[in-house]
Amino acid sequence: MKSLFATGLLMILTCGLALAQEQSCALTQQTEEWKLAFVRNNNIWVSKGDGTDQRMIIKNGRSPYWSPGKNQIAFARSNNVWIAKADGTGQRPLTFRWGKKTPDLSAFGRPIDISWNSKFNTVTFSHWEEFRLERVAGYKGISRVLGWPQRNVIGNSILDVALDSVSQTLSVVRFDFYKDGTGYLFSSHSNPAWSKSGDKLAFVRNGDIWIAYVLEKEEDAVDDPRIWWDVHRLAAVASFDEPTWRASRENYGATHLSWSPDGRYLAYYYRRLQGSGVEEIRLIDMGSNENKLLVEFGREPAFSPDGQFIAYSTPEGCEKDKASCLWVVSIDGKIRKKLLDDADEPIW
Repeated sequence: MKSLFATGLLMILTCGLALAQEQSCALTQQTEEWKLAFVRNNNIWVSKGDGTDQRMIIKNGRSPYWSPGKNQIAFARSNNVWIAKADGTGQRPLTFRWGKKTPDLSAFGRPIDISWNSKFNTVTFSHWEEFRLERVAGYKGISRVLGWPQRNVIGNSILDVALDSVSQTLSVVRFDFYKDGTGYLFSSHSNPAWSKSGDKLAFVRNGDIWIAYVLEKEEDAVDDPRIWWDVHRLAAVASFDEPTWRASRENYGATHLSWSPDGRYLAYYYRRLQGSGVEEIRLIDMGSNENKLLVEFGREPAFSPDGQFIAYSTPEGCEKDKASCLWVVSIDGKIRKKLLDDADEPIW
């Protein structure tokens, strides 16, 4: 009798009649059916959506991203983009052009960020590139990265690979330093995020959030699918400040984006680009343009398959000596639950 009473009490405490508790129960039941990929010790792991049944599928990989049907996974390795089956087998590179030499671009977020377009079956990614600039007068320029050759500038570009093309290893540049559609040149285009419909590409341009709407695609272009864009800035969230004798520089910007499945919301990671102090997950309502704080100490948001929850990494509430763990939060902020320890870069 005591055992039955204890079980009943536990059920009441876990799944009460309050809305928040009902959401928490729904979260527990639903996430078991979802597939979660994440990074641990530079290896890619998968688990059920609730963090159980963990297993490593890819050694030496980061920035995982599922294909629309969850039967393949793209990831970054050795400064290039790779692809594998969902169980980690059949690993092969999609790009070959970059060597292992990588500048410190931690201010921009991850060295490589990946998204998958369901409409055109392309893997889109951001990657650093080196550009050579010359002043006509012949003066030496300022190197973007210490130790890099003078007159060279390091920036981030957005490229993609068409998986059903004749040459799958041909990377097509979509946005880079020379893209001057606004009349200005921007050195950083990073963190691409396709909507589930495949007709909207969100990305970060010099710390601000921009949206590219796909208007048309020439179907007869095989290796270089020509896409016509309508591009505009969605959120001017970046803030840049030079260091002074009174204080260090404080630069802020968005570095990671994730769409809700219905395209109504766009979550992003807002952080201090040098140093520490600000790591927020914010949520933009595309209908009302409301931009609200969802998690005060969170990184790398990833929407759940039903669009009701966001997985994220955080140093808060982790086991001892663990730098990062994964949590999940409801989009109204009322439900928050830890999934697993010693992990980052979640993707559902």
